[in-house]
Amino acid sequence: HMSRLNSRLYANVLLDDQIAVIERQLRAYKTLPMENPVQEIDVGVTKISFEPQLMIGEVDQFTDVFKIELEYTWLDRNRQYRLGRSAYLSDFLLDEHIQ
Repeated sequence: HMSRLNSRLYANVLLDDQIAVIERQLRAYKTLPMENPVQEIDVGVTKISFEPQLMIGEVDQFTDVFKIELEYTWLDRNRQYRLGRSAYLSDFLLDEHIQ
């Protein structure tokens, strides 16, 4: 059970970190990533490959808002696990519009 919990914790941290990276990239460069690399992490005595799947879509009627769906899948003891998260991001800064 500890191995599964550790793997899930790593996947959760990867999700948080990658969504933060995407948000910073959107604000700084006005671009969105087209691919995410596989993350290999040593969990105890085994190396686990967390494979990302990233889907980016527009939100109807909001040209500056994007829906990000990020999911990581991994194998642990020959069983596949999956953890994902959705987020809405925009490429405009709210404080620029406040007067």
